[in-house]
Amino acid sequence: MPSELAKETAESIREAGKMGNVTELKTIAEAMNARSDEFTGLGEKIRQMAEDFDFDAIAKLAEELELRSQIGN
Repeated sequence: MPSELAKETAESIREAGKMGNVTELKTIAEAMNARSDEFTGLGEKIRQMAEDFDFDAIAKLAEELELRSQIGN
């Protein structure tokens, strides 16, 4: 995943997760799925976490994506 996309996704899911915005998380997941087959797994992961109201896991995923974006630079 390109570092800029990882950073953007991390910020988006972190904010939506903080607000408990399941609808926004599902929208982000759909966007990831539509972007490329390469990102379908990540999109499905986000969607499942949103449906499970697993906001701690979403925060952890955001941290992982943020680290990926920093390593990519």
